[in-house]
Amino acid sequence: MILNVNVGILGHVDSGKTSLSKALSTVASTAAFDKNPQSQKRGITLDLGFSSFTVDGNIPSHLAPAEAIQVTLVDCPGHASLIRTIICGAHIIDLMLLVVDVNKGFQTQTAECLVIGELTCEALLVVLNKIDLILPEKRDERISKMKVRIAKTLESTKFKNAPIVALSAVQSDRLAEGDFSRGMEELVEALLSVLPDPRPRCKYLSSLPFLFAVDHCFSVSGQGTVLTGTVLRGCVRTNETVEIPQYKLKKKIKSMQMFRKPIDAIHPGDRAGICIAQLDSSLMERGFLAAPDSLATCQACLLSEVRKIAYFKGPVRSKSRFHVSIGQDTVLARITCLRLIGGCQQQGQTKEEFEYAEELSDEGKSKTYLGIKPQTTLITLKL
Repeated sequence: MILNVNVGILGHVDSGKTSLSKALSTVASTAAFDKNPQSQKRGITLDLGFSSFTVDGNIPSHLAPAEAIQVTLVDCPGHASLIRTIICGAHIIDLMLLVVDVNKGFQTQTAECLVIGELTCEALLVVLNKIDLILPEKRDERISKMKVRIAKTLESTKFKNAPIVALSAVQSDRLAEGDFSRGMEELVEALLSVLPDPRPRCKYLSSLPFLFAVDHCFSVSGQGTVLTGTVLRGCVRTNETVEIPQYKLKKKIKSMQMFRKPIDAIHPGDRAGICIAQLDSSLMERGFLAAPDSLATCQACLLSEVRKIAYFKGPVRSKSRFHVSIGQDTVLARITCLRLIGGCQQQGQTKEEFEYAEELSDEGKSKTYLGIKPQTTLITLKL
């Protein structure tokens, strides 16, 4: 059995994320390595890029038994204006590679990516890139100082003991012989050591209705329309019917591929291309495929256990409008805060009582009722 894991490559613009992805990958997929003409013209990543490599030896014990591990790399943009695309990539990954320019340290988007990682990822690995730009006689000292600085930054996060690997993502005559390959080997070894086993979560997700996050859509002459993306939950096979919820269209799957290899079925966490006949590829770029009639249209929803991100210093007030990222989409929503004011026991069950609140309260400032800690205010979203 080949175990697939999804690893996101995030960091500040021009920290070397795409170069690192290219150095690690053996198979390129959708939009990999800045294929987009605009990306090449501007010299920055503008869209999610996907590629992969396979590890078939020295598999750590916590990931055994597995014949091999297929690592799907999700190369995310670093520019501030593309934060929604970054969030879109972050919600489908198991581990984050946070790329840091060793000469500049943490920058604005580095910090933002760290916040996103705390919300979406189980594990983190920091990559200190561009060590070839440091003079050899000063390299070790610079790397050591930067590792200490980053470790101190991570102390206040859930990634307190995250490994830090220093390397150059490109071959350079400034590197000693073998330094490039040693850096890559150390990175892969560190990645495997902290990579969480996705199988327990995938086992549960497999029992749920099929949901597939589409990130690219294009037509193939003589075949049909291909939708590439990641399975969020459930399973599907060729010749089964799926729905495009936003258009209420139901279509049969003609064929599927995973990194250019034909397959008959896909499962949670898998990166795949799904070919559907008689579908206009211009209808969608991002969105979802789902099991027929499994998704409901919603105009409002209730969020529980809501906490304000520690780094956000402004108030979160009722009646304010916020951008809400849901899967591949970002929509505007008006929020209403509700605060727990009490509760009572009815027929052996706890019934909570809430009241309107002007803003989201800070954690730990309210009383506790019936063992319930009300520091997590409820929020209603009107989309």
